[in-house]
Order: sequence, then C-alpha cells, then structure tokens
Amino acid sequence: MGRLTDDIKVERKGKETIWSNFTIAVRDGQDEEGNSKAQFIRCVIFGKGAEILEKFTAKGQPLCVCGRLKVNVWDDENEVRHWNTTVYVEDFDLIGTAEKKEEQPKKTGKKYSK
Repeated sequence: MGRLTDDIKVERKGKETIWSNFTIAVRDGQDEEGNSKAQFIRCVIFGKGAEILEKFTAKGQPLCVCGRLKVNVWDDENEVRHWNTTVYVEDFDLIGTAEKKEEQPKKTGKKYSK
C-alpha cells in the first residue's frame, strides 16, 4: 500500500490491449534527521483495471495493490548491468476518494479483482 506519485494514464495499442504504468510511494521509515523516507514501486496493470484506476484515482491518493513481482535484468551498451522490479497488478483496493476526478466511486474501499 502506498500513494500514487502521479495521475494514472491509460495507454492503448489497438482496440484490445489496454494498460497503464504507474508508481506508488511506500513509506520506509525515517532518516537520521527524522524526515520520512519512501520506496518507489513500479507497477503495471492491464485491461479493465487500468481503466478503473484512470477514472477513479488521482495523484497522492492511497492505493493498495496485490500482484506478481517481475525482476528485469539487462546490460547496456557499456556492459553495465541494470535491473528493476515491477509489480504486475492483479488486484487492488481504492482507499479514500480522488478529489480531482469528476466521477467518484459511491463507497471508499472499492475492490477490483480480475
């Protein structure tokens, strides 16, 4: 569970393939000065779930996601190894409401599962 770092935007390839890439910020304790720290978690969601998130969420809104982790590893042209981890979202819970969006879910805690 974390907060959306930006508004969710759906991407489409043809009529069938719909997805969205987004990031959530998850609290990760405090530093030596007492400032909050965060981890930034990359997520991707496909289909109807992507459309629901685009419609009913906004930057800063809390969101709970559940899914599969995928670690991607590659070497660049200078033979430097890079990696990233992405959550492929299979289920989510909307926590609260998005103030910026015109249409709101009738209840908070709306759940989606594919």
